Amino acid sequence: MDRERTGERVRAWAPTAASSLVALVTAGYLAVHLAPRYDEFHTLAYLQDPDLGSFWDSYRSVGDTLPPAAYVGSWLWSQIAGTSLLATRIPVVVAWAIAAGAVTAVTRRAGAWASFAAGLLATGTSLVFLGAFARPYAPALALAALAIGAWQRAADRDRATGWLVATGFLFAAASTLHYAMAAVAVIVGLVTLAGGSEVRHRTGRAVAPIVGGTVPILLSVALIPRAIDDQGRLDRSVRALDAAAFWPSTLRPALLPLAVVAIVVVAALAWPGDARRSTSRRLLDRELLRSGWALALAVPVVTVAAMALTSGTYVHRYTVGALLGGAIVAAEGVGRATRRWSWVGTVAAVAVLLGCGLAVRSTTGDMVSRTQADQLVADLALGRSDRPVVVIDEYDYLLLRHTGRAGRLELGTPPVVAHSPAAVDLAERLRHPEDGPIEVVGTPRAVEDLASLEGWRVVGLGNGTYPRPIVQQVLAHVRLEPA
Repeated sequence: MDRERTGERVRAWAPTAASSLVALVTAGYLAVHLAPRYDEFHTLAYLQDPDLGSFWDSYRSVGDTLPPAAYVGSWLWSQIAGTSLLATRIPVVVAWAIAAGAVTAVTRRAGAWASFAAGLLATGTSLVFLGAFARPYAPALALAALAIGAWQRAADRDRATGWLVATGFLFAAASTLHYAMAAVAVIVGLVTLAGGSEVRHRTGRAVAPIVGGTVPILLSVALIPRAIDDQGRLDRSVRALDAAAFWPSTLRPALLPLAVVAIVVVAALAWPGDARRSTSRRLLDRELLRSGWALALAVPVVTVAAMALTSGTYVHRYTVGALLGGAIVAAEGVGRATRRWSWVGTVAAVAVLLGCGLAVRSTTGDMVSRTQADQLVADLALGRSDRPVVVIDEYDYLLLRHTGRAGRLELGTPPVVAHSPAAVDLAERLRHPEDGPIEVVGTPRAVEDLASLEGWRVVGLGNGTYPRPIVQQVLAHVRLEPA
């Protein structure tokens, strides 16, 4: 009897463990492979502070869009694991695995294969890089997924106080790490409230997410305007169509295998015959499924609207909470289709695994790797320079400096990241040709603008490129000599 119970438990939790393991390996590979992205330099900069008081001074001295709790967590972890990029990414990788496992556990009533596929949905999208990105997206997503699990468990208990407290606390923690997670909490609460009096613990299950998600926003009222101002320094990019474009752009890397699964699921659900009745019966709890649809459809709209009303800048990773809703809906669809054709679940799981591989390949093609960053230094001939080199763009400066092979670098534009050096006055230097040559690294357009100044001639020293989404970043290393 004990062996049977143990076997049942293993079978019940095997999909959760499997999805967590795949997510862990995937995010771990990216964490080892990729060079730091621009926003990660914010995180790495704060790790240089000797104590939390110094961190707070640094945080207040620069513009930043994230709440400070995200950086406090990274700083505390650095006291144990060190300040290297890989060490800083470890908690994010683990959080990505927890998020996958939590989604699988929440949707396990849809069946083993369906819940396994749902847990890996986020890993099979263009947002997979968030699982290896030393920013709080993956931890916030994991906390929100755990909160939905606690919210769901509260409906199964006669006395739900403990689960309701856990729901509020987990949603609060998620919103504390990233403001956008408040939208997930409020939507879940409103769906519960609209469910009618037959919903178990309706009041508590509506209040807990809403209070948990909004309290951190209210407590951060003094910090949010700073975040809006920091976003506002970027070019306005938000468009109404961004809300509709979220899912196509997110699913783009794995669109083919996921489209095959979608076609098979629709065919199974629509196929005529007596067995169709079994595919119409709901597998997941009604409120959970309604929340899934609401999150998948409403979070992109709410996020785009919020960004349009505040900074005018939108990046689709801000809508990461919608992945939770999409996973819930996917689990329900695959689970119902599997009732009609038993092989559908296996096909879905294999397709999602293939999608994870395609998403990783797309990510590594769009983002600069550690090896490419080192090669960039060689291509630009920076290691052989016998004088300081002014790097015009801050990210280019930070990336080249991070390799440790670029020699003496100076920053040519006002810094945004904490602990970046003060910018040199390049315009002032150019007004004094008698002071001698100036070495500069920048885009060809920036170099051409400098070359257009009278009294200087340009000597090319090296050219390099590194991957960026959509386009390659091209850099030129030149020496400006008095004509």
